[in-house]
Amino acid sequence: MKIKKLFGMIVCLLLALPVHADDDILITRDGKMARVKVEKISTSQVFYKDPKQKKLGTLDVPATFVYMILKEKGKNIFFDEDGNQMTSPVVKYDKKDDVVFLNKGEMFVAYNLSVNRDDIQYQLQDKKKAPWITTKKDDLFLIWNSDGTSSLYYDYDSRHSQQDVAQPTPPAVAPQAPAASNVAAPVAAALKPSGEQTTPIANVQRGEPFEGEIVYETYENYSDYILKMANSIYFNGVHKVRLIVKGDWMHMIDETTGCHIIVNDAAARAIMNAQGKRKSRNTADLLSNLSKNRSNNSCSYVHFCDYTKTGLDMSDAPGTQYMLSPGEIYYADGTTAPITQYTFDKTAETKNILGQNCPFYEGTVARKMGGMDQSYDVKAWVSDDLTAPAGYNWNLYGLDVPGIALKWAMKYDGGHVSVMSVGELSFYIEADVVEVIPRPVDDEEFNIPEGYKIKSGGTSNVFKMLGYYKSVKKELIKRGIKGGDNSQKTTGVHFKTDGEWDF
Repeated sequence: MKIKKLFGMIVCLLLALPVHADDDILITRDGKMARVKVEKISTSQVFYKDPKQKKLGTLDVPATFVYMILKEKGKNIFFDEDGNQMTSPVVKYDKKDDVVFLNKGEMFVAYNLSVNRDDIQYQLQDKKKAPWITTKKDDLFLIWNSDGTSSLYYDYDSRHSQQDVAQPTPPAVAPQAPAASNVAAPVAAALKPSGEQTTPIANVQRGEPFEGEIVYETYENYSDYILKMANSIYFNGVHKVRLIVKGDWMHMIDETTGCHIIVNDAAARAIMNAQGKRKSRNTADLLSNLSKNRSNNSCSYVHFCDYTKTGLDMSDAPGTQYMLSPGEIYYADGTTAPITQYTFDKTAETKNILGQNCPFYEGTVARKMGGMDQSYDVKAWVSDDLTAPAGYNWNLYGLDVPGIALKWAMKYDGGHVSVMSVGELSFYIEADVVEVIPRPVDDEEFNIPEGYKIKSGGTSNVFKMLGYYKSVKKELIKRGIKGGDNSQKTTGVHFKTDGEWDF
């Protein structure tokens, strides 16, 4: 039995979200949860709205992909694997309770819960003389644990693999916005079944650099200190990302946060080469030319946000964003971050993902940055047929792979800093490609939108950098994207994996 420990979907945090009078909790069969307002239920679809994203209108999700609608008012609604509905009374529970959900459509509070290898044991009343009940793990769907974590026992991926039955149609989301525009709903992204396309990736010529879009979802988890930094835009949970690549160009669009990164590999490498040779005059000339021609999409590395309509030009030291590359990286002030360990390499293991043969790569990338040891453990399934264009590897922080990674995970350990009670510097990211769309890409898709204010000297001027990220953080909190119950403190990093990664 494969168990997913869903540390990111902390029940206490979910219950602490702003609640509208008629909000419901929608639980899907892959264990994801989201607050929604259910409008209508048909024999095949559940129609809902995201209370925080009303402008998106009514969204829908297949009934076969829904496990339960946990109601604020009225009876709870369960769905079986065929989408048939069953109702049950509302169950009162506290966030400190263990709550058990069964595959047959039941939920209850379990007292004195004990989880064994093949079953669980519990009492239905908090009394010493209450009878003990045993339930097999095969009958379990989910447990909300009293410590705020969740354990998913239902294996959606294996029960709904392409070999067994067709994948359900993904929930409808808002139409895709233009490349440099705002984005789809976080709730819709969270409810989209992660996994594989229903059809193979077409129109790809082997050996030719890929051009088009790559849609993927990440699960991210950060140490407590990183989350609470004054300028931190990071938060634990799922991000939906759309990546547009063509030759030297990469445009990464985080559709959850409205943040973008545009990189030109040729321009970035020219600056890194000049810095590596300590040619400060050449670097200054390159930066000057990039600044003058930014309107003609000749930037090196720019981060900007739709919500603030501001950005940060990090062309003065693009190598700082290339930390998984096998070489030395350089800062604007002339300091370096040399490699201390590099074991990342291709293994003999392969796997079929999205109809692609994907060799498995893994290893450690470690370097000395600012006198501190930085270590990244990385694993990736990389397509043999989807050749990576030059700009693509910036999406993987310079990871040296020849093709498009269809599934990857990274664990970062920056050590524990005791000075000024800084604490743990660590995070975990895993990514799963949902869709690959080969298509011609227009050069204009790598332009920064008109009217956006881009600050130069992004890495050499720490005050500019902190000010920019602080303004983005403020908007993310204002819009409910970053935030939650701050009383739920973490120590270090908790991982959500599908059992495939062995971190």
